[in-house]
Amino acid sequence: MKLLLRATIFAIVAPTLYADWTQTSGPEGGYPMSFATVGTTIYAGSFAGGVFRSSDDGDLWVWSGTGLPIGIQVRSLATDGTILYAGTSSGVYKSTNGGDAWGVANTGLSSTNVNAVFVQGSSLFAGTANRGVFLSTNQGSSWAIDTVGLSSLVVRCFSANGSSLFVGTPGGVFRSTDNGATWAIANAGLTNIDVNTMALVNGVLLAGTQGGGVFRSTDNGDNWSGGQIDITLAIAVIGNDAFEATLGGIMRSTDAGLTWSPANVGIPPTNNTRSLGVLGTTLFVGMGNNGDKAGVYRSTDLGGSWEEKNTGYINTLVNAFLVNGTTLFAGNSDGALYSTLNNGTTWTPIKNFGTGVSALLLNGADMLLGTGTSAGGVHRSTDGGTTWVFSGMGLPTSGFMRALAVTGTTLLAGNSSNGVYRSTNGGANWAASNSGLTNTTVNALLVDGANVLAGTNDGVFISANSGQNWTVSNAGLTSLTVQALASNGSTVFAGTFGGGVFISTNSGANWAASNAGLTATIVRALAASGANTFAGTSLGVFSSTNSGGDWTAVNTGLFNTSIQSLIISGSDLMAGTNGNGAWRRPTTTGVRQTDATTPDAFILEQNFPNPFNPSTTIVFRIADFGPVFIKVFDMLGREVATLVNELLHAGTYQTMFDASGLASSVYYYTLSAGNYSEAKRMLLLK
Repeated sequence: MKLLLRATIFAIVAPTLYADWTQTSGPEGGYPMSFATVGTTIYAGSFAGGVFRSSDDGDLWVWSGTGLPIGIQVRSLATDGTILYAGTSSGVYKSTNGGDAWGVANTGLSSTNVNAVFVQGSSLFAGTANRGVFLSTNQGSSWAIDTVGLSSLVVRCFSANGSSLFVGTPGGVFRSTDNGATWAIANAGLTNIDVNTMALVNGVLLAGTQGGGVFRSTDNGDNWSGGQIDITLAIAVIGNDAFEATLGGIMRSTDAGLTWSPANVGIPPTNNTRSLGVLGTTLFVGMGNNGDKAGVYRSTDLGGSWEEKNTGYINTLVNAFLVNGTTLFAGNSDGALYSTLNNGTTWTPIKNFGTGVSALLLNGADMLLGTGTSAGGVHRSTDGGTTWVFSGMGLPTSGFMRALAVTGTTLLAGNSSNGVYRSTNGGANWAASNSGLTNTTVNALLVDGANVLAGTNDGVFISANSGQNWTVSNAGLTSLTVQALASNGSTVFAGTFGGGVFISTNSGANWAASNAGLTATIVRALAASGANTFAGTSLGVFSSTNSGGDWTAVNTGLFNTSIQSLIISGSDLMAGTNGNGAWRRPTTTGVRQTDATTPDAFILEQNFPNPFNPSTTIVFRIADFGPVFIKVFDMLGREVATLVNELLHAGTYQTMFDASGLASSVYYYTLSAGNYSEAKRMLLLK
């Protein structure tokens, strides 16, 4: 293919590009596992979204997780002056610039499953989930194991009293008087030895246990007394007051743990409190999800009252989306359902179902929602999502309803353990429908013409009679854990765990791998818009404009690239992440009209900026109504992207080309409209 070069390359100052990812305002909340303070800044370590910080007493949180692995649990935070340490499910990380960036600090740490980090003088300690205690005397640059005498190697917490160091374990309390070189058990009087947390108040040691409440020691751990019937997960101290976070809410003691009283005004009714933090005289609590909103709550009156403080704290996993008219719905792993009228500029909470929302479906005027079967399995709304009722009669008592579909008047629900269920009365009743389905872990359902496809852990099954009978259809499918299904025109796409994307052009009868440019092999979500197909993966979002022939990464601005769900909402592509809420970007082939005035002629402008990396804007003018195509080719004449494939009215338009997945080179872009065609070249420099 020969392309005529009609303009030289030049660079100009570009306006702000409009096709990068931006984080929406939520859904807010999520489980904070740990807190720490440096000066007037408080930090919160999250379950899967990294670290957040606030410099205004928790009124606004800012993500501060650059350098931390995606999806890790930040179980513990500790400070040494201005140095921050994070104990995580992937080891110890260190920040020397207030959390702006983190670096790994695991040299010598033979177990990176870290439950707790603790600073004592010039020593840094790490408590692990299976190898005991490690010590660093050089601010985390290297570690040495310190387990002599430590018979329980699951270390959950640290505390100190003078020169004595203590650890809490499932085997009780251990004490070291030689900076961790040796340990001795210190359980006398401790009738529950399953210790989760420890603290020191007015010289009295407190130990919070799994089911035995808080014990106290006035003699440096030689003897213990007290206890209640509580699962104590965290203890914090402000002055003479001690606070206990339990699965039954916050408890306060003003007498060094002798007596405790509830302090839950403003805490959600489930009282699922799990972590505590202190900034001056302000107390923070981290709520887990248990039918109420997980997130950060704050008290400025020593626990007398609490208020939610989650603005900017976006640590949610978005499993499912649904568009109903002008409303977008998002279902989270913590069981919460949210809605937005503006693609996430603002979110409105609707209901918490108590267990993860895993699927959403529009069925005429009705909406259906899939959850874990412990919460009913399927719920239905007949008023646009405002109210919901149980609609799971006949569903199993185990597993999650991971997929929902409708074919004609038949509803189908895919369960994570028990196969496919059918309803022929709008969801009022369900019955198992697994004839021919040899694997009952159903991850996805797709209606493709007269057929229904089910994606399972043993490949794809097809039903030609609305799910009554199933036939395996795995010809060419070499990766059998199918997590997502979608169709675009005559092409069916299957996203797999470990094998990337497979495509079928004959309704699933045969499959072929289609992974050119797709660097991720774990594909969890698929979405289609016009000529574009998007794949949500463990390494971000990829786009194909040629039915999966090749893929381009489109991740600019996306700091969490672990994608759980995708949907097209209006002109935006929405992505649900594993730990940082919902994100949006205009679809890569989105065309925006900037002037409706009819031009005198067809014109293709030079892209800007040029050279570019990785994105550039292309402006073009259309003189007459008709089909318009803008395509991008490499120097060999091979098509690498279709940016525009639409019927457009006369006017001036612009589109964006994201070359994140392409190598530095000269590329050509062409405009074809009616009898007019033009080509220009552009330079990608990385």
